[in-house]
Amino acid sequence: NLDPNMEETLKAARSLSKEDFEIYVYCDRDIDNCKKLEDMGCVAIMPLGSSIGSGRGFDNLIDLEKLRSQISQVLIVDAGLGVPSEASTVMEMGYDAVLVNSAIAQAKDPTRMVESFKKGVEAGRLAYLAGRIPVSDKAKASSPTSFLKWSKPLAQELEDYRQLIRSFYNQSLSQY
Repeated sequence: NLDPNMEETLKAARSLSKEDFEIYVYCDRDIDNCKKLEDMGCVAIMPLGSSIGSGRGFDNLIDLEKLRSQISQVLIVDAGLGVPSEASTVMEMGYDAVLVNSAIAQAKDPTRMVESFKKGVEAGRLAYLAGRIPVSDKAKASSPTSFLKWSKPLAQELEDYRQLIRSFYNQSLSQY
């Protein structure tokens, strides 16, 4: 089993932090464990997406979202990513990086796969920096309308438009 042994990981991090090591720690997604690692001064906290080499992507994306919202230290998803869109997803959440090996090393065309991961990471980071729109349970009109000035009542404008469409449609049919 290549998943993190958190009891031993916490012991090792505690010991290494006393000796002033810079610690980049591979760990699980448990918020309490990650908070302990952050409190110990780990330089980077590296939760797994899923088991190393599995290509499953995320066993629990919600846990990764919670970590990003509660951990201020550098966060790197380490392990389990299978496709570039998964890298993009965590970068969109504000993760600082991803570590990828198996998805590239075992790809049919590793050169193309590494390029696609690069683009996925760049797209995700750019989206994060751009800022997503707020999530809503309700539909919201998004097209700007403030510049529209109706010279006729709206009902008349719509009727004129319908007549224009009918005319165009009838002309198109008559050509065949």
